[in-house]
Amino acid sequence: RQGSPLSTPSGARDGPPSLTAPLPTVAILAVQQGLIQQPSSDPARKVVWCRDVLSLVDRAQQLRNNTNPTSTAPVVGPAQIDDPELQKLVNVAIPVLLQISQHPQGPIPPHVAEAIYMRAMCASTGIYPQFIPHDPRTAFREFERAAKAGHHAAWFKLGREYENFGDMQ
Repeated sequence: RQGSPLSTPSGARDGPPSLTAPLPTVAILAVQQGLIQQPSSDPARKVVWCRDVLSLVDRAQQLRNNTNPTSTAPVVGPAQIDDPELQKLVNVAIPVLLQISQHPQGPIPPHVAEAIYMRAMCASTGIYPQFIPHDPRTAFREFERAAKAGHHAAWFKLGREYENFGDMQ
């Protein structure tokens, strides 16, 4: 009996690509860290790496607080990171994110808009107070900036913020 074509690794079969992707792990991100820290590294790739690091922290916080790990609602308050290797990654990711999100006036590239959005998420939740202070007003302005630069998730977050303040228009 042959196995299902979906159970075969995507590289071992012909046809459309898999609809799933492996989640990043601390080990994989630690290996990539050296490349990310090089000044010549692609800034768009740096943003993806930072997003992966922050998503690991978000998942860990949701599991720690016994909330739904697939929830889109961010955990509010400082992160409690028990894994020292993950903390090292965060200590690299947030400064990289802050550097990329400091974009001068003018057209904002998509990867910078995403970096601004992630910085706003950090400010709105206060998850990394040692790097980004908890400041909902600044976060709102950053969400607006990211949205106007074309980052679609920021539009959604802005809508949620307006709903939270009872401004349905």
